[in-house]
Amino acid sequence: MVRAKAFHRLGGAIGVGLWAITPLFPVSAQVESQPITPDTLLQLCYVQASGSEPATAVQTCTAAIEATPDNAFAYLARSISHNRLQAFQNAVDDATQALQLDPALFFAYLSRSIARNELGDYQGSLTDAEEAVRLNPESAEAHLARGDARIRLGLFQQGLEDANRTLELSPDSVLAYVNRSTAWLELGNPQNAFDDASEALRLNPNLALAYANRASAQLQLEEFMGAVADADRALTLNPNLPLAYAIRGEAQFNLGDASAALTDLQQAADLFLQAENSVQYRRMLELIRTIN
Repeated sequence: MVRAKAFHRLGGAIGVGLWAITPLFPVSAQVESQPITPDTLLQLCYVQASGSEPATAVQTCTAAIEATPDNAFAYLARSISHNRLQAFQNAVDDATQALQLDPALFFAYLSRSIARNELGDYQGSLTDAEEAVRLNPESAEAHLARGDARIRLGLFQQGLEDANRTLELSPDSVLAYVNRSTAWLELGNPQNAFDDASEALRLNPNLALAYANRASAQLQLEEFMGAVADADRALTLNPNLPLAYAIRGEAQFNLGDASAALTDLQQAADLFLQAENSVQYRRMLELIRTIN
């Protein structure tokens, strides 16, 4: 039997708190019908950054910045829009500029933390999230961002504590349940991990990572058929999730299907290699050699 192990969580923008910028921006009613002035450009920048068209927001915020280059909120709004477009280095640059103009701008630290997390700068992400928590200790989004960075740095107990605090502040935070599930997996408590992943799926049944976490929990609990079923659901939602292939491969082997296991583990290895995750890539190769 291949020994089931927890996998460090992978990929996926956490998208923490991007909606929460809305109350920060004083927006006049019917701004889109007003004459174009530096003030209305800023208003449009704020409206669009809070809406569903980030590419348009970037263009408008750029014009607003050209008209009023000392406005920190315009850089913040463009940073948030860059995050939504997955232009993470641009998001970092704009958040940094916003903080040069206003060093106490809470959401700029949060936006930069998110972007740095996506760029793999987990220590930088953690530093920004810690400052966000210092500035606003009652922010669920700040605790969520800090917990995510801590988990990615292997600080699982601290990540668990941040997930707990997030859920105290925001009981329906789907991503807090996912983060806490990940922490439980790494801390060796698969039943709690299963329960938290299940709660995340109750709140959002289309979250691939939650299915993958629940599959990993079932793998550790030696519920191999359940692990395969949840890994299948994860891959239906995200066919490029290496974690799900790895879990399904181990479960298939423990169910006696070595051929299917090898196919999944090789696919996981290829995707881990593409993601430059050398630790998990080597682990997949070790499992493949064990089965062969």
